[in-house]
Amino acid sequence: MAKSANGSTVTFASSGQGSLISLAFNESAEQIQVTNLASAVHSFEDGILSQELTFTVNGVSTLSIGATGAVAVSWNDGSSDSMASAVVTGNERSGDLDGPITSNVTIVPYGG
Repeated sequence: MAKSANGSTVTFASSGQGSLISLAFNESAEQIQVTNLASAVHSFEDGILSQELTFTVNGVSTLSIGATGAVAVSWNDGSSDSMASAVVTGNERSGDLDGPITSNVTIVPYGG
């Protein structure tokens, strides 16, 4: 099993996303309370799945807010995550004294 993410890649709209520093693929669901008067304890079910991909690259990312396409993460341990239709919702650039310029990109599922 891999001990680091070295070698993992992100592809958006068939284009590789440069010199990755970090990445995270998050899946979560809101909890829906289904407790009723016959329940002994509060009961919950998962709501609709939410997904979000964030990654940081060295340099300025060329991805524009509103850009759409398929996104795929290929982890270096052979596993993968993807969204068939996704949209860029964030592209934050930052830099520090004696540090590199980096871009932090956020991508979520696209329903348009």
